Amino acid sequence: MVNAALLGEEPFVALACSTNNQAVTNLIDSLGKALLQNSPDPISRRWIPQARSLGLFFPSDKAKERIPKGKYLVAARKGGAFPDEIEHTETRARTEQHFFECFSRYYGETIENPEKIIRILHNDLKTQFNRYSKIVTELEQLEEIRQALEDSRFTDLAEWISSLETETVTLQTTLNACQKTADEEASRAALKQQNARKLQQAAKNEIEPKSVFNRVLNLLPDNRQLRISNLQFLLIDNGYEHLAEKLAQPNFRLSQAMRIFDRLVIEATRLAQLPEAAAQISTLKTNIATLQTRTKQLKKWLSFRIECWTEIAELINQINADTRAAEFEYQHSETLRKLYKNNPEGLIEKLDTLVRNRLFFLASRYWEARWIHENNNIDTNTNLKQTAEHISKRMRRYAMLTPCFVATCYKATATFLVPYKGPLQGFFDMIIMDEAGQVAPEIGGPCLVLGQKAIIIGDTLQIAPIVSVSSAIDRGNLHEAGLLEHKTMLAQNGYTAFEGSMMKMAQHKSCRTLSDGKGMFLAEHRRCYDEIIGYCNRFYNGCLKPVRGPKTDSFLPAMGYAHIRGEARKVQGSWSNKIEAQTIAEWIARKRVKLENRYKTPIDQIIAIVTPFRSQATLIKNELSKLAAANGVHGLKNITVGTVHGLQGAECPVVIFSTVYDFTVSTQYFFNSDNSMLNVAVSRAQDSFLVFGDMQILDASSDPKTNSDHLARIILTDPENEITDILPTTIGIDSQALPLRIETLEQHCDYLRKSFKTAQKNILVYSPYLSDKAINHDKIVELINDASQRGVKVVIAACADHFIPCSKTEQDYARKGRELLHATSAELIFLPRIHNKTLIVDDQHLIEGSFNWFSAPRSKKYDKQEFSNAYSGDDITDTIHRVWQRTLERIPDPSERQRIRQWIFQ
Repeated sequence: MVNAALLGEEPFVALACSTNNQAVTNLIDSLGKALLQNSPDPISRRWIPQARSLGLFFPSDKAKERIPKGKYLVAARKGGAFPDEIEHTETRARTEQHFFECFSRYYGETIENPEKIIRILHNDLKTQFNRYSKIVTELEQLEEIRQALEDSRFTDLAEWISSLETETVTLQTTLNACQKTADEEASRAALKQQNARKLQQAAKNEIEPKSVFNRVLNLLPDNRQLRISNLQFLLIDNGYEHLAEKLAQPNFRLSQAMRIFDRLVIEATRLAQLPEAAAQISTLKTNIATLQTRTKQLKKWLSFRIECWTEIAELINQINADTRAAEFEYQHSETLRKLYKNNPEGLIEKLDTLVRNRLFFLASRYWEARWIHENNNIDTNTNLKQTAEHISKRMRRYAMLTPCFVATCYKATATFLVPYKGPLQGFFDMIIMDEAGQVAPEIGGPCLVLGQKAIIIGDTLQIAPIVSVSSAIDRGNLHEAGLLEHKTMLAQNGYTAFEGSMMKMAQHKSCRTLSDGKGMFLAEHRRCYDEIIGYCNRFYNGCLKPVRGPKTDSFLPAMGYAHIRGEARKVQGSWSNKIEAQTIAEWIARKRVKLENRYKTPIDQIIAIVTPFRSQATLIKNELSKLAAANGVHGLKNITVGTVHGLQGAECPVVIFSTVYDFTVSTQYFFNSDNSMLNVAVSRAQDSFLVFGDMQILDASSDPKTNSDHLARIILTDPENEITDILPTTIGIDSQALPLRIETLEQHCDYLRKSFKTAQKNILVYSPYLSDKAINHDKIVELINDASQRGVKVVIAACADHFIPCSKTEQDYARKGRELLHATSAELIFLPRIHNKTLIVDDQHLIEGSFNWFSAPRSKKYDKQEFSNAYSGDDITDTIHRVWQRTLERIPDPSERQRIRQWIFQ
């Protein structure tokens, strides 16, 4: 968009698309947030106020009906609500006047000529861009210097330069010595070569005399021997005795002697060349030249590091002045140098948010001026013609205000075409396909023909496409196209309709890729707190880099849970749990004020609810709507509730996951069927991910086997993760029964003491966690012993999965608590996956709630809101018997189960 404005070309236009309306509305919501409508910088605010988003939505007719009026900028191929409104003659005049007034306030001069304004904005944009580019170039050079210094063994450039200069001097001294030695050796070798040539000539005169007479004499044996003797003396006189011995060998011929003298010349010539010395000298010269070049570069760097900060500061101050914006926090060269000399990239990031975005907004104002100019020259006779030329011209005019068109893949291919001729091939400068892991090849592929380039964004470890083509049909289509022999390759790379996705295809064809050949990987994760994304990171082999940090406030846990004893029902293939839905809706309604005060935004912008089943989503929506009507809070019915598939790509501060199942359901849980469901559900939460449901379905054992087991290990091993302020539910008790509501720490402790003192036959206490602090504070040991002396049988059930809590302090508290209880006459049993906090006294009293009887902190400083319902009377006897029966059935050891049964009911 900025580059197109700098070049004065046609506007940049992108198509953002995905497979469903949830994904595309996520996109268009982000495009609306991109405009800083409340910024004090006037250049960042729209000068054409109707264009309140960067995105123009092309919805289907059904989707259009569901969109609240005015929420999005909506259009169609022939115009639509936003284009018709903004380009209307009456609206156009008001819009232009508002634009001219904004321009006048910003630049301090009144101009109502669009062409002149275009030139001013264009020149301003180029000036600011050149300044910004120069700053970034210098900072990148500083980063190069910093990185080079970091890779070296030196602390600063001056030390590095000094070391190189010292090394250069040392090498130069060595070079001088080598050169002197080489010169001396060369002189000796030259003299030796000269002597060898003289010997060679003398020998030649003896062996091959010029005189014919002497040549004839050499044929005589005695004369030939005389010549050999002369040659021997010649060699001996010049120090070649070993060669003279060769001439004395029997049958040595005079003609062979010349070879000896020729070799003397060859050897002398070779020595004169001194190849080893020449190589050493050449290496030394090369090394010295390299050191001198590097030293020169470092000196330039040293000078640049000192001088560049002044220039950068001046450029920043010029940008501040010319953009009429608030000044940079750092505008003095010395301040900049101290802050960023060791982190130039930090200043680049700062400029990215304080300058580059201004370039974007300045370009936006330029395109608004271009739109006004174009709008004044619309030919009403041809504007709505459906030729490729007129459609393209109209769409590019829209793009001057909304450079990103948004549509589902289905709608995009049906909209951006020329009637009866086909798609607008290559019209879009960029196709941006989001959540591409969900987009099937046959759905997303046709969109690519509309663009020149494509950025495909998605995650193959999240929700896969909904398959609409069977494997047999896929195979038949491949056969028809003559591609059946390539089926394996096509399937592996995501091209088949049955197994593929646009994300897999993009990974295969990406022009930029990592070593694994699967495109680029966004490692930095900024949405969620570290505790939340830590769960998801196991799906990515630990490659994600959490950068937001850990959650520091205690308003809600980052990873929490609320135990709800509901009843799961399966109707027409879909599971639901009405008690769970009611509890979730009631908790949200009760927490609404606190949540809205905490986040300073309506409740429907704070919480989203995810569930595996549509039936449960419908139940929760209905319960929220009832509470919205009853309390007059419309925001409750606007809360986003949906399945994991529908919410991929969305995000919310608090996400509640409704599990639906209860402990009686023995089937494999749907959210464990693949890795994607819990990965998507958890990663929707920015601040808190809360699991609401029957916690007995989750296994927090030491050897997790499923994705929910891993989740259980995170949320269940710390009692601080529990949401305790939910209203208790008791299965099997008449809904008309009116329980005694217990809400305070004092009330719970009093009821516990009273229960031990009034019991006549037996007491059953479910306390998943144990702590010696709570046991000692309430004198539980004395209460147990006193009750036992009266013949009361006491059974305490704790959770085996919580046998080793997460912190060492809690481990110590739990160990001491177990020791205290083991020393009493009470039966302490450890059962798997218990989360209910039940207290039963004889056959007449039952209390159910969220209070951990033997571990909840007894200090008001750490007191959490707890709710329990206390029931009494003959009407609950059957329920109490069922709880006892269920307790005994869950004891793993049959003999131990039988022993405790006989002990209690003897």
